[in-house]
Amino acid sequence: IYRKLINFDYFVAVLVFSFLKIPLTISYELAGFRNFSLLLQAGAAYHLLQNDKRSFKPFNEASSRLVSTALEAKKINDGFWSAGGGITLAYKAGRAFELQLTPRFEYSFISIEGIKPRPEPSYGLSIGLLYKINAGP
Repeated sequence: IYRKLINFDYFVAVLVFSFLKIPLTISYELAGFRNFSLLLQAGAAYHLLQNDKRSFKPFNEASSRLVSTALEAKKINDGFWSAGGGITLAYKAGRAFELQLTPRFEYSFISIEGIKPRPEPSYGLSIGLLYKINAGP
């Protein structure tokens, strides 16, 4: 979910966008020791717009010389791509389960109508539980 609050003396705008993320990630094991593994991960994801909620609170006209206002919102596209990677520390908690901790770096290529798309960097920390369906003996 992306949320942004814009506050000026003459209006307040709240923008909330919700996306469904469809990721594809590949991993390469760099090192392994006892139940721990160090993996290099890279991947891409497609984000589908699920909700585009915008609310605008207009300025107080009584305290202003303005007689009217027009606020045009740019249209956000229905989907965008992102790509990135990270280094994962994994702990094997059994034959089929694995706990993972991944600091990530990602570029998002979000597109808004009338604005040239440019990569937007982001950082994050992913914590996960991996279940291997075909975990052999």
